[in-house]
Amino acid sequence: MKRSYTYKLAVLYLVNILIMFAISAICALCHFSDQLTMMVEVCGEFLFIYTLNHFWVKSQIFLKSNIPFRSQISVNTVSFILVLCYLIAIVDHGTFSEKFLLSIISALLFAITEEYLFRGIILGSFLRQFNFSVFTSVIFCSLLFGMTHLMNLTYQSLTLTVGQILSATALGIIFCCIYLRTRSLLWPIGLHFVVDVSAGASSLAKGTYNIPVSPYYSIIPLLLSVCLMLFLLRKSKQSQVKASFRQN
Repeated sequence: MKRSYTYKLAVLYLVNILIMFAISAICALCHFSDQLTMMVEVCGEFLFIYTLNHFWVKSQIFLKSNIPFRSQISVNTVSFILVLCYLIAIVDHGTFSEKFLLSIISALLFAITEEYLFRGIILGSFLRQFNFSVFTSVIFCSLLFGMTHLMNLTYQSLTLTVGQILSATALGIIFCCIYLRTRSLLWPIGLHFVVDVSAGASSLAKGTYNIPVSPYYSIIPLLLSVCLMLFLLRKSKQSQVKASFRQN
């Protein structure tokens, strides 16, 4: 059973990457704009992931939480602070245009797709089907999330790519913690959306979609996210998380 599920997740993860490459190549041949390429890519990606999960992998996705709403708010204290910082950055860039509206749509689509795959399917499977510990599940899921940015090596340097991998891994840890403590994918989708909108605003302001991220500056957020994980997923909360995710 476990070997079969490992095979399914590996196929889902690797074929998803191949599909992203294929769609990007097709869009390049059709001379699509960067934003249109991203939207076509993420729509194709979500359709593939959803279909494969629905008919083959069959990993349960939690949207409606069984955790008291007040507790969900408390867990998201750090998230609210991050959202405020990102919103300030968005306003500061002042890029409210037609391109920015398209960037918002793309950000929402990417947030839904990536959270559905990584937090919904992969993280949930690590806990439910593989019976991994909470920390192991979070670390593995976040590393896989970060490693998807290796694709950026096709058009940028190794240094910048490593920085993006570390930053994505740090965010992945935060998204995992939120999902595990709230049992609702809507919370990490919301935070992920705001992060991507902020990145989109910065990209439009600088005239490029490739934002330089130094590996050295990325280490601090990574360490902070690990500290947050140790707090939110402390030993007294882990049994609650395991019980919550193993019930239907």
